Amino acid sequence: MWELEAERYDPKPQNFDVQIERQETYLRTKRETFKIKEQKHLEMEMKYISGIHALNLRCSLETCGDWHASGIQWKNLTVRESSDSVFGDYGIEDNSSVPGHPGNHKAANHIRALLDLVADGAFGYAQGMKNELEAERYDPKPQNFDVQIERQETYLRTKRETFKIKEQKHLEMEMKYISGIHALNLRCSLETCGDWHASGIQWKNLTVRESSDSVFGDYGIEDNSSVPGHPGNHKAANHIRALLDLVADGAFGYAQGMKNELICNESYTPEVFSKLLLLKNSPRWLKIKEFIGKEYGVPWLHFLREHGYDR
Repeated sequence: MWELEAERYDPKPQNFDVQIERQETYLRTKRETFKIKEQKHLEMEMKYISGIHALNLRCSLETCGDWHASGIQWKNLTVRESSDSVFGDYGIEDNSSVPGHPGNHKAANHIRALLDLVADGAFGYAQGMKNELEAERYDPKPQNFDVQIERQETYLRTKRETFKIKEQKHLEMEMKYISGIHALNLRCSLETCGDWHASGIQWKNLTVRESSDSVFGDYGIEDNSSVPGHPGNHKAANHIRALLDLVADGAFGYAQGMKNELICNESYTPEVFSKLLLLKNSPRWLKIKEFIGKEYGVPWLHFLREHGYDR
């Protein structure tokens, strides 16, 4: 437009100095316009750190971000291109606190990082967006700075406690524990009989399971320090959990005598039945119903009928 349409000075000037001045003004304006366009183009093509990595970096906002910086890998960063997003260069800022990557980098602030995660459908990483990652727990326009600090400290303390609880639950859900025939031959906290073949089985290679792989979660898993050949404290299934694991695996031979010989305490029957019902979607469900029917007889049939699983 500038080159093809019009000169910015009089084509028949009365004064040569006026012509030169006008031409210089035109060229100066053109350079400034070009610089602005170039800057906008660079901003639109900016590479920046985003996602879970950006959530674990400090930013200029008064937001909390995430608290797992030491638990994620920083070698391969989540890098995005601003021109690929409807958000453009919104929320992208300089950041020099990237672990393992010295120097200054472009990184999304916490809100932009969350927007990117939501846009990608990564809702698991964005969970807790409002209450844990983004929102402050104090008045945005406090009349008293001490009140602001006190409220923020209370919020952060609550958040840390919440995180510890979640972390504990996560660890419990991923707990490795001793089960099967080995657990049946250990003492446990229940008033059950368990098995009596401890001296007749090998204790070198224990039956170890992962609690997160089971519908029973961490039910019936407890501390045990009486594992032969394995000093120290261990996580082990109590007798009922060990039997539930055997039944779930279809190891009915090892679970035989479940009611009268291994549990031998009818006060636990309702609890056992309610846990067995969690296996209703198992491909072994018909065989499980048949096996428990042989062990418990009529009470099991009544239980199934009450819960609509007698067919």
